[in-house]
Amino acid sequence: MKKRTIFEAMKSHVETTLNGVRNDLISIAAESSVDKETGEITKFVRAEAEVVKGYDSLSRCRFIVKIIDAPLKVTENQLEDNDYNIFFQGLKISYIDTKGNVYFKAENYDVSIAD
Repeated sequence: MKKRTIFEAMKSHVETTLNGVRNDLISIAAESSVDKETGEITKFVRAEAEVVKGYDSLSRCRFIVKIIDAPLKVTENQLEDNDYNIFFQGLKISYIDTKGNVYFKAENYDVSIAD
């Protein structure tokens, strides 16, 4: 039986806590990347969000999420005119680098105009 680590527990807590909940949308853009080995182009949405108040130590933390093959549901121009909320589905931590930067991905997302 594999021992569970504090690191795995923290990662699971963050994923579970932030999955499907309302966050403030800070920025959003449609982007693409090219695999250097295969030349394959991957299109994705990159969204920066901020955790709303009420989530203890996660409150007001900002994070960036990559959503592969997702349509852009709101533009930067619309974001300048209104405040939006974003909700991530299937949110996962995809990578944590040696400097402590946390990289997220999600299967999908929804946006709504903030109240």
